[in-house]
Amino acid sequence: MAHLRPWLDGRAVLTVNPRELARTAGVSEAEVDDDPQAVAARVAGRSRVVAVCGGTSKHVVTPEGDAWVVEGGGPGLASSGSGDVQSGVLAGLLARGTSPAQAAVWASYVHARCGERLAASIGPVGYLARELPG
Repeated sequence: MAHLRPWLDGRAVLTVNPRELARTAGVSEAEVDDDPQAVAARVAGRSRVVAVCGGTSKHVVTPEGDAWVVEGGGPGLASSGSGDVQSGVLAGLLARGTSPAQAAVWASYVHARCGERLAASIGPVGYLARELPG
């Protein structure tokens, strides 16, 4: 990816779960669990991308080190396709001209609120990704 760094320069968004972040950064999952924001910051800075690490809290970090934490969502978001829904929201925001960092934070927020809405109506787990936008 080194040859892409000048071109990317904060314009791309990498969305990963903690396990994927560990693999991308070349660290253990325990290190990500201990400090996901620090690991995401290393990946963002090294790769010149906005990094979003989902989990119990969503960490959004820019290549310059600006960082946000979006809380909430619940364990039900750890289902197949859930991150794809978040990425779709993010892509839609980018297509409308939102900055990558702002789109990542907003998409993370919307994703978390959708998870909370479903948890309140269905339960903490057991819903499908297609139910998130509903």
